[in-house]
Amino acid sequence: DAAVEAFQAEGHRIVNAFTFGPALVMDDVLQPIPEKYSYNPSGREPRLAFGQMGPLTYALVLAEGRTEDSQGATIAELGQFMFDFGCSQAFNFDGGNSATMVYNDGYYQNRTRDNERAQSDMLYFATLVDPASWQK
Repeated sequence: DAAVEAFQAEGHRIVNAFTFGPALVMDDVLQPIPEKYSYNPSGREPRLAFGQMGPLTYALVLAEGRTEDSQGATIAELGQFMFDFGCSQAFNFDGGNSATMVYNDGYYQNRTRDNERAQSDMLYFATLVDPASWQK
């Protein structure tokens, strides 16, 4: 890729890289979803999205699916949700059986599936700021 070659030609190196997508919202603009993007973009599937609403303000959204209680979402529906929710930037992450969130020891995913895949990557948030200082 030309961008990577130009980056490396300037003496930079890539230490860690993440691949995900497509972009759902970029610079406050809802993005069109390519018709032939990845796995079943127009089908209702379990989906996971990450969005930024402002400086240090993020949204993680999990759309369940493949269950009696939840049909999931298309990538376009997920993008519209992130846009309507107020994200200025948002991206689709891996979906299907790997769409999982863990928050404060809570596991957010339909655990009735018997074909879960092992997880090798994660996005982790932490702070050194005392949460009590957030109170006004």
